[in-house]
Amino acid sequence: MSVNTPQLTAQIGGLPTVKVDIPICAVLIAIFITLAASHMTLFQRNRRRGHKFMFNGMLFGFAMSRIAANTLRLVWATRPTNADVSLVASVFLNAGIVLIYIINNLLAWRLVRSAIPHFGWNRAVRIINRVMLWMILALILPLIVIIILRIKRPDLAHIRTASTVVGRLAQTYFLIIAIEPAFLLIFAYIKSRNGPKDPFGKGSWNSKFIVLGISTVFAIIEAGFRCGTTWTPAPLASDPAWWNHKAAFYCFNFGIDILILTSLLVGRIDRRFYVPDKAEGEGAYSRAISLDVRSDLEK
Repeated sequence: MSVNTPQLTAQIGGLPTVKVDIPICAVLIAIFITLAASHMTLFQRNRRRGHKFMFNGMLFGFAMSRIAANTLRLVWATRPTNADVSLVASVFLNAGIVLIYIINNLLAWRLVRSAIPHFGWNRAVRIINRVMLWMILALILPLIVIIILRIKRPDLAHIRTASTVVGRLAQTYFLIIAIEPAFLLIFAYIKSRNGPKDPFGKGSWNSKFIVLGISTVFAIIEAGFRCGTTWTPAPLASDPAWWNHKAAFYCFNFGIDILILTSLLVGRIDRRFYVPDKAEGEGAYSRAISLDVRSDLEK
């Protein structure tokens, strides 16, 4: 068991307490359990019908990471001197959100390929996007390592410096990835306004645009908060800034996560953004969707 070194600077969310954090975390756990169950239900129901849609499974995983993060924070409140619990809680908090950035990115490209097929299916563009997504993994791993070192050895100046550099680099890149779907959506909308589109899934192209746009805006807000607080010099623990308080921590992290999970659930992305397996190339969506699949999606 490790013991935390007293913090000289304020941390986001502060130290959890039994009186304040346990009731909040308990409510959040219940909400995320409901959302996780809902997304998994859709995933399994679609899978049994031969309707493969991995994104609900990914959203289930994201919701589970939020359950784990809140459970660990709840445990941390009862063991405030245990650095190991705070360490794992920090890892789950920072690592889980990248799933949302990836989901928004992949769904945005489906709209781009529908609206601007010659650009969306371009091989060079696709390779660039894959590299950008793999860069997330290349940054999340050192971010997790530096979080571990920062919590284990907060007394070492070079660890604190490395933590600042890696944290700023990672969160800035994550913000770029969070913003990318917004540019893709705007670009696709402007370039194809009132023009023909390669149909896929259920519902109009504009309805898909709105559902994904809502999720993207929420993701940008959360990524912006994380990036902004990383670049802003940490205030002293005796004089925390507004973003260090628990209200900001829970609203800009878990509150927005709930809105994202709910918007994608209510928006039924499993129907709107479904494309057939192995669909590739201009016109692939409309060519590959059989009459049986179309009928099934309308149920």
